[in-house]
Amino acid sequence: VSTQSTGSDLQTGLKDGVMLVNLVELLTQSASPTRYTKKPKIKMQMVENIGIGLKILTDDGIKLVNIGNEDIFAGNMKLILGLIWMLILHYQISVDFNPSSVLATGPGLMTGVVGKLSLFEVDCRSAGNGPLNINVEDDNHNLIPVKVNETAPSCYDVSFVPSTAIPHFVTVNYNDFNIKSSPFKVNVLPRPDKDINLGGEGKIRVYYSTTTSSEKIRHNCRFLQNLLERKKVHLREDFEPWIPIDIGMDREERNRIFEKAGVRKTPMLFIDDQYVGDYDDVVELDEIGELDRLLSYCSLKYRNLKTIEEARKADELYRMQAGQIDNQ
Repeated sequence: VSTQSTGSDLQTGLKDGVMLVNLVELLTQSASPTRYTKKPKIKMQMVENIGIGLKILTDDGIKLVNIGNEDIFAGNMKLILGLIWMLILHYQISVDFNPSSVLATGPGLMTGVVGKLSLFEVDCRSAGNGPLNINVEDDNHNLIPVKVNETAPSCYDVSFVPSTAIPHFVTVNYNDFNIKSSPFKVNVLPRPDKDINLGGEGKIRVYYSTTTSSEKIRHNCRFLQNLLERKKVHLREDFEPWIPIDIGMDREERNRIFEKAGVRKTPMLFIDDQYVGDYDDVVELDEIGELDRLLSYCSLKYRNLKTIEEARKADELYRMQAGQIDNQ
């Protein structure tokens, strides 16, 4: 099977089962033990052929899960592509692409707000040759326009604007195969009646309480401080010193912060004037690599740069210079 085959080629080519039987005979290097119909005319013959091909695979030790004759006959591309990729891995077929090496990361793959730009990035540099296709649709199957900008060879910034406050699904497809975790479910929140601006665009802020009696909250403040310092966030020029919400701040301003966050739990991390979470939320984001992405996007905006890579290099240089000054 050529790696240049399109999804529609597979969808129609496997429908009568003949190509599937021929393929598995080639891979297993043995003829089908069961006679199949080489020129099927009716559905029953086609479905029977598909069953013969799948049986050869199971007899050869491949465990097929959630895919059957009817799925292939109906052209279920998600299951068909999964089957083809399983064959590639099992029989160690040489291909010049690897969808599992494509990395898609960024806040736009997790949450969004109606009418606001959602951003993420896709890195295909380790995936070999192949076309990249990105599709976004809401839970009602309405397609959402997507903008893809190649910022470097095989690296892309992707953006879209959610239209309704229902889940959206982002499908990242490389060479007709979904990459790991695709489709991504994006939880979209309604746009607030009034868009609260705390003046933190392009900045990193932490709001905390100095008078809390909760031992857990005091511990969380220390833990969050340690986490951010390990990432040298305190040396960044877009980082503002920790802001107490109970000293030198009136009730109206404090309530605006709580309203913006949707919670009253401290400490609160804001990046680019958007609430990221409390300590527990930040730890979870850090474990999956999303905290670093959010910090890079903030630097991108603060410095008015064009690519994430530029932002990372600029931050690294600044932190290095700031560290040298501190050590003098």
